Amino acid sequence: MEVLEKYYRVLGLDEDATFAEVKVAYRKQAKKLHPQFNKSPSAQEDFVFLNEAYEFFLNQKARKSSKAQRSGKSLEINEKADSEWQAEVERARERAAQFAKMPYENFVESSFYKTTESLSVIADFLNISTAFFLVFGGPSIGYLWKGVYGLVGGLILVFVTTPLWAKVLIHKPTRIDFLELGKAILQVLGSKVLWLSLAYLFNFFIIVRIGFRTFIPLWGLFALLGGLIAGIYGLERKLKNYKLKAWLWGPAILNTFLLLNFSLSSHPVVESYAFIQGEQNHQYGRQKTTFIYLEGDQYAQYWGPRLFFDYKAMEDADLISYTIEHGFFGLRVVKAHEFKKTD
Repeated sequence: MEVLEKYYRVLGLDEDATFAEVKVAYRKQAKKLHPQFNKSPSAQEDFVFLNEAYEFFLNQKARKSSKAQRSGKSLEINEKADSEWQAEVERARERAAQFAKMPYENFVESSFYKTTESLSVIADFLNISTAFFLVFGGPSIGYLWKGVYGLVGGLILVFVTTPLWAKVLIHKPTRIDFLELGKAILQVLGSKVLWLSLAYLFNFFIIVRIGFRTFIPLWGLFALLGGLIAGIYGLERKLKNYKLKAWLWGPAILNTFLLLNFSLSSHPVVESYAFIQGEQNHQYGRQKTTFIYLEGDQYAQYWGPRLFFDYKAMEDADLISYTIEHGFFGLRVVKAHEFKKTD
């Protein structure tokens, strides 16, 4: 693959380079070859070819075309990857031509360039911090914790991890640019993907934490959730507005309802019941779970209030006391519980 050799050459890399090294090399060469700084008659073509090379490696990384890529080792591009790339190359060159017309200051603010920057700067900072911790933190903490023996243990750890920290300190800059780090963190914090991911996690947390403490059948909880998602999706199609994100707003509406019902509850009542723990088959025999069955099959239709995660608290108990309140929308909620052992 003659063109592949040229791609490596324009980036100034060997053929065993990792994708992380490709990103670093691209940023370095982009400043050098951008027409604003490169006064060569071939500046435009040089910059376009550099971007073509970077998009090729970016394309192969996204496809995860080899085991080596997934493990973070060399890219090991093959002939098949080259043939697949031919369909994309013209679009890559068109994008690069647009970047070449931009002032360099605008180019580095583009979302394309930032994909090479944000996570790499943060990763560099974390790598350097980890390396310094291994070299200096391990022995220091060991000495403070266990004296001379701890110091010796820390030094042994430094020796054993030499291949890790030595590579980082040799190949990464010894001076951390905190301004660049700050910019990178702000870019990550400004990412829609990050905030959408956090919103999904928050929704999941509320459903587990509040939904399971509300006296509503499990099938009812998920029927409500499914109905909201389907309704918002139908509205999206009708309005042709696909920014509503049914998978986000459906759970958000349900969680708002659950939170208001839980937070504004009143009239507490204490109810106590004997219980037995559920069991499940295990390779070592039957084992107890944190799901309980109340005496007289009380609340058998409600799954959430009978599922717990604090196994230690219930280990020797056989009685549970619930503090139950009437929710704002009429659904009762468990505000507190306590496991007890009868005499």
